[in-house]
Amino acid sequence: MFPFNQRALMSLWSVFFNPDKRYQANADRDAQWNRGAYLAEAMAHCGECHTPRNLAFALNNRRKFAGEVQAGWRAYNITPDHASGVGDWSDADLAHYLSIGHADGRGTAAGPMGEAVDASLKYLAPRTSRRWLPTCARSARSRRRICRRHEPMPRRPHPPISAPPA
Repeated sequence: MFPFNQRALMSLWSVFFNPDKRYQANADRDAQWNRGAYLAEAMAHCGECHTPRNLAFALNNRRKFAGEVQAGWRAYNITPDHASGVGDWSDADLAHYLSIGHADGRGTAAGPMGEAVDASLKYLAPRTSRRWLPTCARSARSRRRICRRHEPMPRRPHPPISAPPA
């Protein structure tokens, strides 16, 4: 699919958008945050689905973790925003969701997120690794989802069903 089938164009794209660097810990943050950032960025690649893309299909890190539709599935906002993100989730709720793919009263992981839970996230150490990811996600800049182009249309009430004519 053009332009992704053009190696020269992809090489140029990589120069601008793919620094090809290993993860480096942030010295300004504590060890727990750095472990969570490593899991979110280097291992789980949370931003690949939960971060909107720019016009060149690169991650728009100005809206990091703000949510996006990928492959027909909605990857929800995982910033600490209370209205549209996970700001009102407790760390225990997030850790539980990552371990089984379900949070009571919140939702169930399906599609690519369901696969991520089943194939990898549920295997994280419960008392350590699953607690590190929420620490990193909570430190992301709170972003309210602004773009409504992927929002479902509001439901219109059905017309009342009348009795069939006699």
